[in-house]
Amino acid sequence: MKNLTNRILLAKPVLDDPNFTRTVIWLLEQGDQGTSGFVINRPISPKMGDIIPDFPLPDFPVYLGGPVETNTLHFVHQYGAEAEGGLALSEDWKWGGSFETILELARQSRLREAEMRFFVGYSGWAPGQLEDEIQQDVWVEGPKFYPEILKMNPKSMWRLILRSMGGDYAIMANHPENPDLN
Repeated sequence: MKNLTNRILLAKPVLDDPNFTRTVIWLLEQGDQGTSGFVINRPISPKMGDIIPDFPLPDFPVYLGGPVETNTLHFVHQYGAEAEGGLALSEDWKWGGSFETILELARQSRLREAEMRFFVGYSGWAPGQLEDEIQQDVWVEGPKFYPEILKMNPKSMWRLILRSMGGDYAIMANHPENPDLN
């Protein structure tokens, strides 16, 4: 199995786990300990001001990163030069780092949703688990992550990425959410 780090994973319509129905996942880490990433197309109603009451941008969006450890807050961003620490995901993106710096950027109203995402929880698979699920044909290995994905409307992201992949994936993008209603 190829390394899926920094790639997009899309749930196939046959995946009946409500945690992952029509999700788009940015895979951030794959190794001996397993695979982890964040669902990037599920905004949730609590905003940053609800999670951190004194957050300077109270309406900044938060996403449900996955069903694992939903009592934790994670962030990915393009403020690596300013927010020290964290894990480099690409030349431009980091996972984590100095939250104090992120707070200061928020105080200065410099955080932008296309450059920053907050997640409650994460998605995780034990070693070999994701590979088995891909073999069971419930996931689509999507493209390498590209920042424009985060500019897409979360409600249409799954469909748009599948369509952009063409062929059978474009057909899959039109699969009804509930085939019994057809």
